[in-house]
Amino acid sequence: MFARGSAKLCVKYFPTINICRKYRQVFREEQNPSSLRKRPKDVRAPQPAPSERRNGKSKFLRPMQTAHFIGVLSLMLLVFAAVIVIEKQLPTALKTADEPNNPDRFIAERAYDILKKLTTIGPRIAGSYANEVTAVELLKTQVQEIIDAAHPNHVIELDVQRASGDFNLEFLDGMTNVYRDVQNVVVKVGSKINSPHSLLINCHFDSVVDSPGESAYLFV
Repeated sequence: MFARGSAKLCVKYFPTINICRKYRQVFREEQNPSSLRKRPKDVRAPQPAPSERRNGKSKFLRPMQTAHFIGVLSLMLLVFAAVIVIEKQLPTALKTADEPNNPDRFIAERAYDILKKLTTIGPRIAGSYANEVTAVELLKTQVQEIIDAAHPNHVIELDVQRASGDFNLEFLDGMTNVYRDVQNVVVKVGSKINSPHSLLINCHFDSVVDSPGESAYLFV
């Protein structure tokens, strides 16, 4: 009651003050309830502004329809099945016992034996003794054996390069990789008939720390 009486006094003697004006509006609404603002019956959800529309479509994404989801899932299953089928089409790995009947085929067992010898060296970090000396000598020995057993019509050349340089890596905030006297074992296979065409195949024989480096791309 005291607060209401104080409000009436405020409206009577201080009508220009903001708080008194609010009290006066409250008293008027109490005397005339029909003047109260009512919520309109037809209330619709807010529509996106024209600036929020692009090419006549709302920027809000709609959930994927069932038909679209089934189509995407079917495509994924089809690709997965195609990969399995293609993998099954890989040629059968031949052994050294199959060499007499397949003189022009790749002998996987021979390459696997070289790989085992290379991995027994252990981790071969670039610049280490294991990589720059032991691994290089092993590769040179294996290539020289191939040269000695090659047909006279084949010309096989062996060379060891030593390169130094640097290059920039766009990784994280960037870094510069500097190398000195890194060795490349280069083998050129050709014939006595000169040809203007050639094919370059390269790989790396080093490895990361604490890894024997027996990945498939070692002899790619």
